[in-house]
Amino acid sequence: MYRLQLTCRVDTHKAEMQLAWSPGVPDTGQVMSAAWDGKAPSTYKIEGSEKMGNGDNSTTGPGAIALNATSLPARTLTIRNLFQGETVVFPFGELSQTARETLSTCFTGTIARK
Repeated sequence: MYRLQLTCRVDTHKAEMQLAWSPGVPDTGQVMSAAWDGKAPSTYKIEGSEKMGNGDNSTTGPGAIALNATSLPARTLTIRNLFQGETVVFPFGELSQTARETLSTCFTGTIARK
């Protein structure tokens, strides 16, 4: 399962776009890509680990990665190869105009319209 979390602090115009996944851990060093609206993709290397909260000090791979997003996609955000051979598409074209305008105040690119 994939989850895309968008955070927008309207007072500071600070934005973050984070891709999270569960269950499963991609292979360390796995290279994934993110493409906004079918444009050339940006690549990300999956690295790091996190401690499990079960008291035995075990670790597992990361469960999320921050994406370098400066604007909202108008139609889609496509993630490829986080897990070998998998593709997921987030449908930004379905956001309401109100949500799009609010988020666009933090993502410094122009307001993306449907």
